Amino acid sequence: MRVVTSGGKNYAVVVTRTATGVVAFNRACTHQGTFVTVNSANQLYCISHGSLFNLTTGAVIEGPASR
Repeated sequence: MRVVTSGGKNYAVVVTRTATGVVAFNRACTHQGTFVTVNSANQLYCISHGSLFNLTTGAVIEGPASR
């Protein structure tokens, strides 16, 4: 997890290395904006409502998040 500054604002992001480079995702869940964390299965996990996201693509694995 890192903090990135853009336009004078700080954003918490998850940074991951892939086979082809590096990807970064905002830690705010697309469902209601609470933070996600990386779980033991290397997925982004919303601690509030249980949404799961792919760590390298950001795709939703399980809702309630829809994007």
